[in-house]
Amino acid sequence: MASSWDNDWVEIARNNPSIAAWFAQLTRGTRRLDEMGALMKRDKSYDYKTAIQEGIRPSIQADGLYHWPSYSPSGKKLKAKGHPTENKALGPLHGGR
Repeated sequence: MASSWDNDWVEIARNNPSIAAWFAQLTRGTRRLDEMGALMKRDKSYDYKTAIQEGIRPSIQADGLYHWPSYSPSGKKLKAKGHPTENKALGPLHGGR
């Protein structure tokens, strides 16, 4: 049985301007915001649920694009091995966020 947090984190994502901007960038504006939760749940290359639970949001990096950190403040690796930006936006423990 799913906990309420299993759905709450998706609502937080839908209502956050930084996450909405990241999603628009990712999908080049071709997807509706209400599709974001399903996409984030299916994507196994990043642990969005943990990131959102720990208060992490994507931010604009030096390349002018939104990225999510590779690590959470608690030190958990969020990007799966082989993620295309595995070493960008490393997070507070590794030189930025």
